[in-house]
Amino acid sequence: MKHCTNCGREYPNDKAFCPVCGVKLEDEVTSKPEPWYQQWLSVIMGTMSLIVAWEWNWEWGLILAISAIILGYKSPNRTAKVLSYICSAVTIVLIIHYLIS
Repeated sequence: MKHCTNCGREYPNDKAFCPVCGVKLEDEVTSKPEPWYQQWLSVIMGTMSLIVAWEWNWEWGLILAISAIILGYKSPNRTAKVLSYICSAVTIVLIIHYLIS
């Protein structure tokens, strides 16, 4: 069986590319997907940055937002990457609004 590193689906060995997302399939033995918590850590950090910036301290919220952007950049999961970018962008906009007013 081959494994898609992007969407996580498995396909027979005769497939070279994932029919869903188009990423090159790799053998199950040579590559294992990261655990879910490592793939979604960037989303968790982005959400925490929003909560911390809103409720507690904008400096720590900014630090968490930048961390979420970095972790999202390294994440192989495209959905987690986009969600972490969205949460971080909303946090940064919230901080800018706070600092201006």
